[in-house]
Amino acid sequence: MKYKLLVALSVQRTLYNILIHHAGVANYSYNSLLLLIDTIRFTVCFIMVCIQKKPIKHTTDWKIMLFPAILSFIKQNTIFYGMLLLDPSLHQLVYQINIIFSALITPMRLTSRQKMSILSLFLGICIVLYNRDDIILLPQHSRVEGIIFTIVAAGTAAMSSQAFEDILKSEKETTWTRQMQMSALGLIAAFFSCIFEYEKIQASNGISNILMVLVFIKCIGDIIIPFVLKYSDNVTKGFADTLSMLMALPLSQILYHWHPHIGFYIGTIIILFSTYIFNDSKRKVNKVLFV
Repeated sequence: MKYKLLVALSVQRTLYNILIHHAGVANYSYNSLLLLIDTIRFTVCFIMVCIQKKPIKHTTDWKIMLFPAILSFIKQNTIFYGMLLLDPSLHQLVYQINIIFSALITPMRLTSRQKMSILSLFLGICIVLYNRDDIILLPQHSRVEGIIFTIVAAGTAAMSSQAFEDILKSEKETTWTRQMQMSALGLIAAFFSCIFEYEKIQASNGISNILMVLVFIKCIGDIIIPFVLKYSDNVTKGFADTLSMLMALPLSQILYHWHPHIGFYIGTIIILFSTYIFNDSKRKVNKVLFV
Protein backbone atom coordinates (compact mmCIF):
# COMPACT_ATOMS: atom_id res chain seq x y z
CA MET A 1 0.00 0.00 0.00
CA LYS A 2 2.69 2.50 1.00
CA TYR A 3 4.62 2.03 -2.26
CA LYS A 4 1.48 2.66 -4.32
CA LEU A 5 0.88 5.83 -2.31
CA LEU A 6 4.46 6.99 -2.85
CA VAL A 7 4.24 6.45 -6.62
CA ALA A 8 0.89 8.25 -6.75
CA LEU A 9 2.36 11.16 -4.77
CA SER A 10 5.35 11.32 -7.13
CA VAL A 11 3.13 11.47 -10.21
CA GLN A 12 0.97 14.15 -8.58
CA ARG A 13 3.96 16.34 -7.74
CA THR A 14 5.45 16.00 -11.21
CA LEU A 15 2.19 16.99 -12.92
CA TYR A 16 1.68 19.87 -10.50
CA ASN A 17 5.23 21.15 -10.98
CA ILE A 18 4.94 21.03 -14.78
CA LEU A 19 1.44 22.50 -15.05
CA ILE A 20 2.14 25.41 -12.71
CA HIS A 21 4.30 26.96 -15.46
CA HIS A 22 1.49 26.74 -18.03
CA ALA A 23 -1.57 27.66 -15.97
CA GLY A 24 -0.84 31.39 -15.68
CA VAL A 25 -0.79 31.14 -11.89
CA ALA A 26 1.36 34.27 -11.57
CA ASN A 27 -1.69 36.35 -12.57
CA TYR A 28 -3.72 35.11 -9.61
CA SER A 29 -3.56 35.37 -5.86
CA TYR A 30 -2.17 32.04 -4.69
CA ASN A 31 -3.96 32.40 -1.36
CA SER A 32 -7.27 32.49 -3.22
CA LEU A 33 -6.27 29.22 -4.88
CA LEU A 34 -5.31 27.80 -1.47
CA LEU A 35 -8.75 28.83 -0.21
CA LEU A 36 -10.34 26.86 -3.05
CA ILE A 37 -8.02 23.88 -2.53
CA ASP A 38 -8.68 23.69 1.22
CA THR A 39 -12.43 24.10 0.65
CA ILE A 40 -12.48 21.09 -1.68
CA ARG A 41 -10.24 19.08 0.65
CA PHE A 42 -12.36 19.96 3.69
CA THR A 43 -15.53 18.92 1.83
CA VAL A 44 -14.06 15.56 0.80
CA CYS A 45 -12.77 14.87 4.32
CA PHE A 46 -16.07 15.91 5.92
CA ILE A 47 -17.96 13.49 3.66
CA MET A 48 -15.53 10.66 4.50
CA VAL A 49 -15.82 11.36 8.24
CA CYS A 50 -19.61 11.27 7.98
CA ILE A 51 -19.49 8.00 6.06
CA GLN A 52 -17.19 6.41 8.65
CA LYS A 53 -19.34 7.81 11.47
CA LYS A 54 -16.32 8.42 13.69
CA PRO A 55 -17.01 10.87 16.54
CA ILE A 56 -14.88 14.01 16.70
CA LYS A 57 -13.40 14.77 20.08
CA HIS A 58 -13.86 17.99 22.00
CA THR A 59 -12.84 21.14 20.10
CA THR A 60 -9.77 21.62 22.33
CA ASP A 61 -8.39 18.56 20.55
CA TRP A 62 -7.86 20.81 17.53
CA LYS A 63 -5.10 22.72 19.32
CA ILE A 64 -2.47 20.10 18.57
CA MET A 65 -3.12 20.70 14.86
CA LEU A 66 -2.16 24.38 15.05
CA PHE A 67 1.60 23.82 14.81
CA PRO A 68 1.56 21.58 11.70
CA ALA A 69 -1.16 23.76 10.14
CA ILE A 70 0.87 26.96 10.49
CA LEU A 71 3.98 25.27 9.09
CA SER A 72 1.92 23.81 6.26
CA PHE A 73 0.56 27.24 5.33
CA ILE A 74 4.10 28.65 5.16
CA LYS A 75 5.20 25.65 3.11
CA GLN A 76 2.31 26.00 0.67
CA ASN A 77 3.20 29.61 -0.12
CA THR A 78 6.97 29.18 -0.29
CA ILE A 79 6.83 26.02 -2.40
CA PHE A 80 4.50 27.78 -4.83
CA TYR A 81 6.95 30.62 -5.41
CA GLY A 82 9.82 28.14 -5.56
CA MET A 83 8.05 26.23 -8.35
CA LEU A 84 7.13 29.43 -10.14
CA LEU A 85 10.61 30.96 -10.06
CA LEU A 86 12.61 27.83 -11.01
CA ASP A 87 12.43 25.37 -13.88
CA PRO A 88 10.78 22.04 -12.85
CA SER A 89 13.95 19.92 -12.80
CA LEU A 90 16.00 22.43 -10.78
CA HIS A 91 13.17 22.92 -8.30
CA GLN A 92 12.86 19.16 -7.78
CA LEU A 93 16.60 18.82 -7.24
CA VAL A 94 16.83 21.65 -4.70
CA TYR A 95 13.77 20.29 -2.91
CA GLN A 96 15.69 17.05 -2.28
CA ILE A 97 17.18 18.85 0.72
CA ASN A 98 13.81 18.08 2.33
CA ILE A 99 15.19 14.60 3.00
CA ILE A 100 18.08 16.09 4.96
CA PHE A 101 15.73 18.21 7.08
CA SER A 102 13.48 15.18 7.64
CA ALA A 103 16.43 13.02 8.70
CA LEU A 104 17.56 15.64 11.23
CA ILE A 105 14.21 15.70 13.03
CA THR A 106 13.00 12.13 12.59
CA PRO A 107 12.51 10.13 15.81
CA MET A 108 14.00 7.11 14.01
CA ARG A 109 17.61 6.16 14.54
CA LEU A 110 19.34 6.10 11.19
CA THR A 111 22.11 3.67 10.32
CA SER A 112 25.61 4.82 9.41
CA ARG A 113 24.93 4.00 5.74
CA GLN A 114 21.84 6.17 5.78
CA LYS A 115 23.71 9.07 7.32
CA MET A 116 26.41 8.75 4.65
CA SER A 117 23.75 8.59 1.93
CA ILE A 118 22.25 11.85 3.22
CA LEU A 119 25.68 13.53 3.07
CA SER A 120 26.25 12.29 -0.48
CA LEU A 121 22.77 13.53 -1.37
CA PHE A 122 23.77 17.01 -0.24
CA LEU A 123 26.98 16.73 -2.29
CA GLY A 124 24.97 15.80 -5.37
CA ILE A 125 22.69 18.81 -4.92
CA CYS A 126 25.74 21.12 -4.63
CA ILE A 127 27.22 19.71 -7.86
CA VAL A 128 23.96 20.25 -9.71
CA LEU A 129 23.62 23.82 -8.49
CA TYR A 130 27.23 24.77 -9.29
CA ASN A 131 27.78 26.58 -12.59
CA ARG A 132 24.19 26.35 -13.83
CA ASP A 133 24.85 27.92 -17.24
CA ASP A 134 22.32 25.51 -18.76
CA ILE A 135 19.45 26.78 -16.64
CA ILE A 136 16.06 27.17 -18.31
CA LEU A 137 14.90 30.76 -18.12
CA LEU A 138 11.23 31.63 -18.47
CA PRO A 139 10.01 35.24 -18.02
CA GLN A 140 8.99 34.69 -14.38
CA HIS A 141 12.14 32.80 -13.36
CA SER A 142 14.53 34.16 -10.75
CA ARG A 143 17.22 31.71 -9.67
CA VAL A 144 18.33 33.08 -6.28
CA GLU A 145 14.83 33.86 -4.98
CA GLY A 146 13.51 30.54 -6.28
CA ILE A 147 16.22 28.53 -4.50
CA ILE A 148 15.63 30.41 -1.23
CA PHE A 149 11.87 29.82 -1.38
CA THR A 150 12.42 26.14 -2.20
CA ILE A 151 14.82 25.58 0.72
CA VAL A 152 12.43 27.30 3.15
CA ALA A 153 9.59 25.16 1.76
CA ALA A 154 11.68 22.01 2.22
CA GLY A 155 12.40 22.85 5.86
CA THR A 156 8.85 23.77 6.81
CA ALA A 157 7.50 20.75 4.91
CA ALA A 158 9.77 18.42 6.89
CA MET A 159 8.71 19.91 10.23
CA SER A 160 5.02 20.02 9.37
CA SER A 161 4.98 16.44 8.08
CA GLN A 162 6.89 15.11 11.10
CA ALA A 163 4.51 16.83 13.51
CA PHE A 164 1.51 15.53 11.56
CA GLU A 165 3.00 12.01 11.43
CA ASP A 166 3.47 11.97 15.20
CA ILE A 167 -0.15 12.99 15.71
CA LEU A 168 -1.49 10.35 13.32
CA LYS A 169 0.56 7.54 14.86
CA SER A 170 0.02 8.45 18.51
CA GLU A 171 -3.77 8.15 18.62
CA LYS A 172 -6.71 6.21 17.28
CA GLU A 173 -8.36 9.20 15.59
CA THR A 174 -9.02 8.58 11.90
CA THR A 175 -6.75 10.10 9.30
CA TRP A 176 -9.78 11.67 7.62
CA THR A 177 -10.73 13.51 10.81
CA ARG A 178 -7.25 14.98 11.22
CA GLN A 179 -7.18 15.94 7.55
CA MET A 180 -10.49 17.73 7.98
CA GLN A 181 -9.08 19.65 10.94
CA MET A 182 -5.91 20.54 9.04
CA SER A 183 -7.85 21.78 6.00
CA ALA A 184 -10.22 23.78 8.22
CA LEU A 185 -7.29 25.61 9.80
CA GLY A 186 -5.82 26.14 6.33
CA LEU A 187 -9.14 27.61 5.24
CA ILE A 188 -9.02 30.17 8.02
CA ALA A 189 -5.44 31.19 7.21
CA ALA A 190 -6.15 31.43 3.48
CA PHE A 191 -9.34 33.44 4.11
CA PHE A 192 -7.56 36.14 6.12
CA SER A 193 -4.73 36.23 3.57
CA CYS A 194 -7.30 36.79 0.82
CA ILE A 195 -8.63 39.81 2.69
CA PHE A 196 -5.22 41.47 2.43
CA GLU A 197 -5.04 40.57 -1.27
CA TYR A 198 -8.60 41.63 -2.10
CA GLU A 199 -7.60 44.12 -4.78
CA LYS A 200 -5.41 41.62 -6.60
CA ILE A 201 -8.16 39.00 -6.44
CA GLN A 202 -10.71 41.47 -7.75
CA ALA A 203 -8.45 42.38 -10.68
CA SER A 204 -7.81 38.72 -11.59
CA ASN A 205 -9.56 36.98 -14.45
CA GLY A 206 -11.86 34.03 -13.97
CA ILE A 207 -10.26 30.69 -13.17
CA SER A 208 -9.34 28.87 -16.37
CA ASN A 209 -9.88 25.16 -17.04
CA ILE A 210 -6.18 24.34 -16.73
CA LEU A 211 -6.07 26.19 -13.42
CA MET A 212 -8.96 24.10 -12.12
CA VAL A 213 -7.08 20.97 -13.18
CA LEU A 214 -4.10 22.29 -11.21
CA VAL A 215 -6.32 22.84 -8.16
CA PHE A 216 -7.69 19.29 -8.27
CA ILE A 217 -4.19 17.82 -8.72
CA LYS A 218 -3.03 19.77 -5.65
CA CYS A 219 -6.05 18.51 -3.68
CA ILE A 220 -5.21 14.91 -4.57
CA GLY A 221 -1.65 15.36 -3.31
CA ASP A 222 -2.77 16.97 -0.05
CA ILE A 223 -5.15 14.06 0.58
CA ILE A 224 -2.52 11.40 -0.21
CA ILE A 225 0.24 12.82 2.05
CA PRO A 226 -1.39 12.01 5.45
CA PHE A 227 -1.89 8.39 4.37
CA VAL A 228 1.76 8.19 3.32
CA LEU A 229 2.71 9.49 6.78
CA LYS A 230 0.32 7.03 8.43
CA TYR A 231 1.54 3.90 6.65
CA SER A 232 5.15 4.96 6.11
CA ASP A 233 7.15 7.85 7.61
CA ASN A 234 8.28 11.40 6.92
CA VAL A 235 11.76 10.48 5.66
CA THR A 236 10.46 7.89 3.21
CA LYS A 237 7.90 10.40 1.98
CA GLY A 238 10.76 12.68 1.05
CA PHE A 239 12.01 10.13 -1.45
CA ALA A 240 8.76 10.50 -3.39
CA ASP A 241 10.31 13.77 -4.54
CA THR A 242 13.22 11.80 -5.99
CA LEU A 243 10.81 9.81 -8.16
CA SER A 244 9.17 13.09 -9.08
CA MET A 245 12.56 14.49 -10.07
CA LEU A 246 13.16 11.50 -12.35
CA MET A 247 9.88 12.22 -14.11
CA ALA A 248 10.57 15.96 -14.34
CA LEU A 249 13.95 15.52 -16.08
CA PRO A 250 12.73 14.04 -19.39
CA LEU A 251 9.64 16.27 -19.37
CA SER A 252 11.84 19.36 -19.02
CA GLN A 253 13.98 18.20 -21.92
CA ILE A 254 10.90 17.67 -24.11
CA LEU A 255 8.95 20.79 -23.15
CA TYR A 256 11.81 23.28 -22.93
CA HIS A 257 14.40 21.69 -25.28
CA TRP A 258 16.77 21.62 -22.35
CA HIS A 259 20.33 20.28 -22.71
CA PRO A 260 21.97 20.07 -19.25
CA HIS A 261 25.73 20.14 -18.69
CA ILE A 262 27.78 17.10 -17.60
CA GLY A 263 27.86 18.26 -13.96
CA PHE A 264 24.08 18.02 -13.85
CA TYR A 265 24.18 14.34 -14.83
CA ILE A 266 26.97 13.60 -12.34
CA GLY A 267 25.04 15.27 -9.52
CA THR A 268 21.83 13.50 -10.53
CA ILE A 269 23.55 10.09 -10.49
CA ILE A 270 24.92 10.82 -6.99
CA ILE A 271 21.44 11.87 -5.80
CA LEU A 272 19.81 8.73 -7.20
CA PHE A 273 22.55 6.50 -5.79
CA SER A 274 22.14 8.15 -2.38
CA THR A 275 18.41 7.52 -2.56
CA TYR A 276 18.97 3.85 -3.36
CA ILE A 277 21.48 3.43 -0.50
CA PHE A 278 19.12 5.10 1.96
CA ASN A 279 16.15 2.92 1.03
CA ASP A 280 18.28 -0.22 0.85
CA SER A 281 19.57 0.26 4.39
CA LYS A 282 17.58 -1.10 7.28
CA ARG A 283 16.31 1.45 9.76
CA LYS A 284 16.24 0.92 13.48
CA VAL A 285 12.74 1.19 14.79
CA ASN A 286 13.64 2.69 18.15
CA LYS A 287 11.87 6.03 18.46
CA VAL A 288 11.94 9.05 20.71
CA LEU A 289 9.28 11.67 21.10
CA PHE A 290 9.28 14.53 18.58
CA VAL A 291 9.62 17.92 20.22
